[in-house]
Amino acid sequence: MRSPSSMMAFLFFAVLALLATVQALPQAPPIPPPGLFCCPPYGPKGQPLVQPQPGPFVLWCLYGQNSLCGYNTASGDGSTTPGCPPKAIHNPHPPKCPVWKHY
Repeated sequence: MRSPSSMMAFLFFAVLALLATVQALPQAPPIPPPGLFCCPPYGPKGQPLVQPQPGPFVLWCLYGQNSLCGYNTASGDGSTTPGCPPKAIHNPHPPKCPVWKHY
């Protein structure tokens, strides 16, 4: 049977070895400031923008009744959905996007 001091030494070195092997996890991408990009005024098949739905990482744009296009809020790069504009519009006055008037 080991003495209490040798058990403490073993435990100390076991914990030290465990801590030496722990690696930091990668961090999530930073959340971009709101309103850098806005939904294009027209989407698939020329449908007008009904409702922008901004999120922290994706800007969703609803056109017509059921056409949804998504864009990266940090770069404006976007939707590969057929008919959707490929890039969101850069916002000249963040954080609020302009209200598009449909004539």
